[in-house]
Amino acid sequence: MAPLAQEGYSLFVFPFSLYSIMTRYTFTLGRAGLPQETSSLDINLKLVNLHRDENLAEDYLLNINPKGQVPALTGNDLPTPLTDSLDISYWLCNHFPGLLPEAHKPVIQQFLTQLHGFEGLSLSVPSKADRQEGVPNPSLDALLARSDITPEYKRALEYKKKFHQETQEPALWEENVERAERLAKSVFDRVLRIHSWPQHTSGPWIFGEAATVLDAHLVPLVARLLDCGRTDLVPDELQEYALAAMRGPEYQAVTHGRRTIWDVSLGHVGLMKDF
Repeated sequence: MAPLAQEGYSLFVFPFSLYSIMTRYTFTLGRAGLPQETSSLDINLKLVNLHRDENLAEDYLLNINPKGQVPALTGNDLPTPLTDSLDISYWLCNHFPGLLPEAHKPVIQQFLTQLHGFEGLSLSVPSKADRQEGVPNPSLDALLARSDITPEYKRALEYKKKFHQETQEPALWEENVERAERLAKSVFDRVLRIHSWPQHTSGPWIFGEAATVLDAHLVPLVARLLDCGRTDLVPDELQEYALAAMRGPEYQAVTHGRRTIWDVSLGHVGLMKDF
């Protein structure tokens, strides 16, 4: 995606971040649903390499996202950056209203609230042994131990550490993993009932022929669960729906055929030209 100078929108992402994939997929689906000549919104992608702790950089924490997470959206007409994937997606829906049709808006919003009611990390670490190791962040502690950083940066790092302790670490506690499993199963079952309604079975998406922001978040979540081997959580019909969407050009434009989880065979993220 080429940057559009007059708009000045930048989306800060990491290619293997579940929530980055969700927002990017929302954008590609929204743009695909419009004639090319009317789809003028463009966004400049900026890589935040989590493997190199770029999310802990002073400029990023102070000026982009104090939570030190991705995605984040900045723009000339945004008073402050948007730092929540759902907020970014709803902002995109204002530009691509077909993603949030009035007829289905309350149901879509309800499902999205529920899908974001648990941490994706809770379902991304299938091994109990790995979950017991927690989510250490030694780079954060190392930065806080330095004596040559500004007071503002130190406060930002302390805020990031507090946020990490309150959200990322508890995400792997067994009770929260079990809660996330229950919620995911419940949402999947109810979404599947909508998808199976006779008036919706004529198209590939949850509500038929046209993709919505619900599809944009649901497909990456199912993809992540499949990549983690959590097929037990996803009904077969929903797996088939997601796999069909994942073969589509919009999803491929975001992932370039890669899985949602990085592994060493993919090489250094910073060297990827098609992230």
